[in-house]
Amino acid sequence: MRYGAALGLVLIGGCGTPKQLPDPAWVTASPLATDPGRVLVWPDSIWPTASPEAVGLSRDLVDSTVAVVGNRLPELRALLVVIGGRIVVERYFRGSHPTEPVNTKSVTKSVLSALTGIALAQGSLDSLNAPVTKWLAADLPDSADARVRQLTVRHLLTMTGGFKWQENGPITGEWMRSPNQVRFMLGDRMAAPPGKEFNYSSGAIHLLAVALSRATGMDLAAYADTVLFGPIGVRRGPWGRDAQGNFEGGSELHLTPRDMARFGLLYLGRGRWKGRQIIPEAWVLESTRPHGRVDYGYLWSYLPEEWGGPAVNALGYGGQLISIVPDANAVIVMASTIADPSNPILAALRENLLPMLR
Repeated sequence: MRYGAALGLVLIGGCGTPKQLPDPAWVTASPLATDPGRVLVWPDSIWPTASPEAVGLSRDLVDSTVAVVGNRLPELRALLVVIGGRIVVERYFRGSHPTEPVNTKSVTKSVLSALTGIALAQGSLDSLNAPVTKWLAADLPDSADARVRQLTVRHLLTMTGGFKWQENGPITGEWMRSPNQVRFMLGDRMAAPPGKEFNYSSGAIHLLAVALSRATGMDLAAYADTVLFGPIGVRRGPWGRDAQGNFEGGSELHLTPRDMARFGLLYLGRGRWKGRQIIPEAWVLESTRPHGRVDYGYLWSYLPEEWGGPAVNALGYGGQLISIVPDANAVIVMASTIADPSNPILAALRENLLPMLR
């Protein structure tokens, strides 16, 4: 499951000799690279809708699937299915409503990925191989491991920073309570050389957010509003900050479910919105293909066809999801409360919603 090359390893003739076969295409290419001629309708203040029948779906199947998912996910608060830019399903559960921003949790990371690609195109970031200490030197403690100076933007995007970290474990709480989260991560926290091991870390992604803010000369929220959210009509909700006032890079961005869908629709359109290229197309395709792991790109989760996809997912703790499904020309959004960390949202996506679309 971990590395793409392992998928091409087979045994020939029963002799036990491994032979390397070419990786399947989905290991090296984003599913968004297919079908460049897809037709999308762009929402304004009023979002166009369509009946299931108008997009080739059975109303009975849609209704029954929505009911199953609603019962299967007791923490679910919102479910949207957008096909070709039109809302086909929009259901709210258990007292939630369309204008209520939800904490998207780690969906924030995929937003940060988009901002990184924009900053790279604008020249604020000169390279993915640039060391992040270029922007974080003022926070580098004397106790820092020498290997932290090797840490690059690319390492953070691929979760290969090499930090000692257990997501949602004791160290996460220690980091959250620290008086300076940036200095905490840059201290004596390295477990491996950067680039060697995948280890999912919200703390590491916060370093990327602070570096990006300093590279652009703007706070992260203002930058996002200017180059990303404003152009696609998103009005973001609250966004958490650390003790120094830096906006959190890995979590705590609040968006309404419809605004989550706008962000997903932007990616379905390969970064283009109403004829304007908001995110470079090359970045959209590069960031949504596997890098090192076959299920992870640049802060995007990847679901290959063999596992029920293809789909590209922004995932958040407790059941937050933006799923981009290019072969169905669709975006799926789910928003949940965060009381249940084991929310089986991906199982519902694979077993209920994706089969409904297909």
